[in-house]
Amino acid sequence: MICPLCDSKEFERIRMQSYKLYQCKSCSLQYFNDNEFDKDQNYLKKYSKSRDEKSIFSKLRQVQYSIDAEHLEKNVLKGNILDVGCSTGEFLNKLSKFSELHLYGIDTDSDAISIAKTKNKSTINFINTDIINYQTDLKFDCIIFRGSFQFLGYDLKETFKKISKISSKNCKIIIYSLPNSDSILYYLLKDNWHLFDKFSQTLIFNKRSIMKLCKIYNYKIYEYSYPYLETPYANYLKNYENLIQLIKGEKKNSFPFWGNIMQIVLEK
Repeated sequence: MICPLCDSKEFERIRMQSYKLYQCKSCSLQYFNDNEFDKDQNYLKKYSKSRDEKSIFSKLRQVQYSIDAEHLEKNVLKGNILDVGCSTGEFLNKLSKFSELHLYGIDTDSDAISIAKTKNKSTINFINTDIINYQTDLKFDCIIFRGSFQFLGYDLKETFKKISKISSKNCKIIIYSLPNSDSILYYLLKDNWHLFDKFSQTLIFNKRSIMKLCKIYNYKIYEYSYPYLETPYANYLKNYENLIQLIKGEKKNSFPFWGNIMQIVLEK
């Protein structure tokens, strides 16, 4: 068994309550062994159908989409934008207010793509495919992974081969909502952490593994941050109280906190 990122065969086992993870000793990427991991093949369909647009979580998500859209527009003023794992297209719909952006979304969930084509602007192009099998002559100025980068698994290398073929000279890769294995909540909660997706997540990165990725594929880190206070999920007084309770063993469930997720902009 080798690391999906750096090919190292040196690893240590991380025992969770219900799953077994491996951490590469060379780059610190955490990953599942595909032969041991029983991925739910219907997870994506269940996910897209379970998103209640009237729930408080959906409303907060829409606010976060708007924040991320403004962030992207500051990084990419014009050109072709590809959202990998676009789901029902809500984030691309937020981006559609920027007229200089030409928007494309791909997802392996056919139901999500059908919804995206129905509910969003006709100027956005949606295709039911993964990035490796995406057939296009276009060159993209920005490729987005919003909450999808951690699901690439052993397709990571082929994904970056594809990215190199469809990228413009100055293409930026923007990764939003990427779970961070250095998060204190992940350390304390393990697979009870709300960002640990036991159904389909296959990779858990941290800054060290991202730096290794950049070295392998010749990217520079243009931006690296841990979004929290600027998000609609932050309640820092309550969340710090929650952390104290968690450390004391008085709390068992997860909550928003600084360091939970990474936001990354890469460029050549």
